[in-house]
Amino acid sequence: MVIKENEFTLEREVSCRVINSVLKYLETRGYDTAGITEGLPYSREYLTDPFNWVTSSVRETVALRAADLVKDDAVMYKVGLMSPSLKSISGVEQMVLLLGGPGIAYRSIQKYAGLFDRLVKYKVSLDGNKATVNMSWPGGCPVSKTSCYYTQGMLAAIPTLWGLPPAEIREKTCLCQPGDGGPAQGVEYDAGFCEYEVTW
Repeated sequence: MVIKENEFTLEREVSCRVINSVLKYLETRGYDTAGITEGLPYSREYLTDPFNWVTSSVRETVALRAADLVKDDAVMYKVGLMSPSLKSISGVEQMVLLLGGPGIAYRSIQKYAGLFDRLVKYKVSLDGNKATVNMSWPGGCPVSKTSCYYTQGMLAAIPTLWGLPPAEIREKTCLCQPGDGGPAQGVEYDAGFCEYEVTW
């Protein structure tokens, strides 16, 4: 499948940190990733440089191809969860470590989110070792369940930077329809935002 640039939105708002993480995750598990980047309007070298940016449609294409390759619609959760240990996000994990602990890191999500996606906005409230994270796309761009999975994986990964177990993520509302696995119990879909309860 050959994809042309004009089939995508023109704004490059997603960091190749995301694309690089997908490719590294798959490669460390022995998958051939040649088909993941085939026909995209960027070279593989460009896509694996975490300082480059692509359109949200390219990110979505890569995520859907990865899900198809591993036969797991939620693979982006695993990509997000493993990104810090894969060293695929160009040292962002080291900057987050300087914050001193998970609570401050969750409070600082909006600051660091811009290093991955320029469109997504976050609001966070903390209560002890629990955070409520609200995620929205105020620009009205298309929202994808793959983005939800990736965000949940990244949220779960934060405590692991300090040698703690991954955080537990409870999805409360979602902008999207349920994934192919069907609706999760207690989640409100087609909401105006995604909201996650994060406990570590």
